[in-house]
Amino acid sequence: MTVIDGEFQRLESIEEICFDEDVMTFLQDAQATLKYKGIYNLQGPFKSSLIHYAVMGDCAELLLYSSDRVRLPCQEQRDRLSNPNHMIR
Repeated sequence: MTVIDGEFQRLESIEEICFDEDVMTFLQDAQATLKYKGIYNLQGPFKSSLIHYAVMGDCAELLLYSSDRVRLPCQEQRDRLSNPNHMIR
């Protein structure tokens, strides 16, 4: 987890994040939760997910970890032909 911990530190040093108390609290809670519960589709302030902040901070390991473990609602929804709704035809 030390690589991911470093990525959380990088996120917390981004100017747009470090001055927003709500976002900082969200990231600290997400980091603590990640250690003992694993990841789930956390939504923070402005309805931004943890994945959004990982992209914002270019946190490759956090993105890889997240994409392997989280199932987003759009992955669960299917059209009448059983295709995922996020698929483009």
